[in-house]
Amino acid sequence: MPVENLQILSWTWSGANGIDSCLASYTSGRSHLLTQYGLSMSIVFSSLYPSMLPYGHCYLWQPALVRLHGISDGLIAAAFYSISLVLAVFAVKRKDVPLNWVLWLFAAFIFACGTTHLMAIWTVWHPDYWVEGILKAATALVSIWTALTLTLIIQQALKLPQLLDVERVNQELRA
Repeated sequence: MPVENLQILSWTWSGANGIDSCLASYTSGRSHLLTQYGLSMSIVFSSLYPSMLPYGHCYLWQPALVRLHGISDGLIAAAFYSISLVLAVFAVKRKDVPLNWVLWLFAAFIFACGTTHLMAIWTVWHPDYWVEGILKAATALVSIWTALTLTLIIQQALKLPQLLDVERVNQELRA
């Protein structure tokens, strides 16, 4: 039977220990949830992945834990996006800086990292794990590209004159 016909038939709760079991069975109807022990919990199924549960279930929908992860991931994403923006603005305004294109590569890498944190917030409520996996794969590619590039250009970057050397040469030329 196709995965989209997966239905959760029972859900048992064991107090502080959380979810003991979630029994699933294939049937030919629409998806529904039958609860035991009066557990009332809303499950958001993605239309693309009806057999998957959102991360919120791993957190047992504990409000403090959901907030902790949501706020933390949101702040990390905001920081990554801010850093990316600053690098991009610097790269645009200072085209004279040697290896300027590396700033764009770092901005892309850091922006991708921020996006994975936003996706982590989304998947607390929506089990879009294929989308999350694709974003992580793209982030991995940009990360590897950035790391390899940095490894290859480090010798070139180390040969750039230091600011003190440039100032000393300028003073000698003025004299």
